[in-house]
Amino acid sequence: MHIKHTASVLLFAATLAACTKDLGNYSYHDVNTGVVTLPAQVSAVIGDTVTIVPEIKFSQDPGDGSDTSRYSYEWTVVNTNGSLRVFATTRNINQPMNMLGVGTYSAGFRIKDKTTGVAFQSQFSLLVSTAAYEGLFVFGNVADSSRLDMLAYNGTSLASEKMYRDVLTAFETDYPRPIGKALNVYGIAKNTQDYLLLISTTKGTNRLDRNTLKWDITKNISYLCYGDVPQGFAPSMMWGGVSYMLMYEKNNIYFWLTNLLFNLGAPVNRIAAEPASFKASEWYCQPGTNNGSIAIFDMDKRRFVRYIFRTTVYDKYSSTYVNPTPALFDYNNLKADLVWVNRVALNNNAYAILKTDAGEYRMAVFNPASAAQVAYKLMPSFPALAQATQFVLDPKFTTLYFSAGSKLYAYYLDANSFRELQDFGKPVTYLGFPVTNGGIYSTDFQNRLAVGTFDATNASGGGTLQFFQTFGQGATPQITEGRKITGFGEIKAVYFRSRAGGV
Repeated sequence: MHIKHTASVLLFAATLAACTKDLGNYSYHDVNTGVVTLPAQVSAVIGDTVTIVPEIKFSQDPGDGSDTSRYSYEWTVVNTNGSLRVFATTRNINQPMNMLGVGTYSAGFRIKDKTTGVAFQSQFSLLVSTAAYEGLFVFGNVADSSRLDMLAYNGTSLASEKMYRDVLTAFETDYPRPIGKALNVYGIAKNTQDYLLLISTTKGTNRLDRNTLKWDITKNISYLCYGDVPQGFAPSMMWGGVSYMLMYEKNNIYFWLTNLLFNLGAPVNRIAAEPASFKASEWYCQPGTNNGSIAIFDMDKRRFVRYIFRTTVYDKYSSTYVNPTPALFDYNNLKADLVWVNRVALNNNAYAILKTDAGEYRMAVFNPASAAQVAYKLMPSFPALAQATQFVLDPKFTTLYFSAGSKLYAYYLDANSFRELQDFGKPVTYLGFPVTNGGIYSTDFQNRLAVGTFDATNASGGGTLQFFQTFGQGATPQITEGRKITGFGEIKAVYFRSRAGGV
């Protein structure tokens, strides 16, 4: 009790002293006060310029706070790890959004009056999204290098588009230079948290961040592999599904599975009983479903072989086909060279153009999994076929489109006939129906044939990408002209980056 009493006395004395009148000589005056007004939420797109202009009013300054001799400024954001980061020290923000990743951040602006040391602030929410949310990647050559452009969409409508030229530079991706000549651009979804967007050039293959398109050394393709990876490994053909990828480079085909990786020392174009790998054609039949079969053409023995890929194990070798009875052709002794082959999802059959030793062109249709043979048609004489450089099979109507020089042609299997469709007056450098995640034809593009042409007099902008609506075999008209987009390089690959499935 004595201790408590003493404490009470001391507290009373301190209170009394605080209440004693201060007889000091002080001069009181109002200080400059301010009010800062900002939107509750500011939206920014990575790669775009974000502009924020706060409204500032002072009690003793008629200005707007732009006098840098009197005021200092600080823009801050709370990082994902909880730390505070200063990202600008100017009155207004007008700079590229390249310092933050995709997300919603707590942010603030603070202005300080240097004469009084008094500061005023306002907080807001900063929503950062990506210009690469969804859209068409167009990869083409520009002189001795290449350029990746993107026609971006907002994810809800193809009409909400914005063109980004040279995204590797515009988005400050840190992609290694020199870039090299364009080979391919492709993407697969390992899962909803990991999407692989890869670009392949004559200098190598790398992936880009799924949201920001940023690059670092861990995004080199060697980090997706085990075993020794040759310097500059650069697949010219890539095709994948959910969790797997097929890659073609220098007459070898490699299979990559997300939970197994792939071994560059063991291409799948090899028969177990044979001493060495065979030379594989760059045209191979992509699989239709998981645990599917890939038809590969052996250029050495001029035969089709089958590689079976699975989702849980890794087959080391391909195997030879057993001919059905009766057989329309001999898988193991075709006596022909492969011109082109691919599979169509409509019926899971492979369609192959073969040039026989007799100089004839044959269309072989077969099922890569069951080995069933559907057709082996002698194609009518058509000189342009021998000059063809680009091929694509309509995924909906199975019409074969191909180009030679500046002209676009169609072949109709049902009628076994050819038709010239259009002369563009400039060489056709790309032909395709743009695929999306896992080699799937998006409903937006499954009947929209994309044709890339190039005017060589304009090396950096002579590329044109034009879309055509396609119809059933032999229909009149066969195609109708659609959207035309100009300003690309020499187009070599087109890929549709979709957000379907949340990837």
